[in-house]
Amino acid sequence: MSGEKKAKGWRFYGLVGFGAIALLSASVWALQYAGSGPEKTLSPLVVHNNLQNRSQ
Repeated sequence: MSGEKKAKGWRFYGLVGFGAIALLSASVWALQYAGSGPEKTLSPLVVHNNLQNRSQ
């Protein structure tokens, strides 16, 4: 019985982890795609800094 419970737990965390990674990569891709010019391959941190600079 404990084996089944463990398998279900791993499956749940696997799905949650996969969902989180998918969301993260999708948002990073969206930020890069929305970026202007040759700056499309920037890291999320640099994109975040650019967004902060623009809002000032």
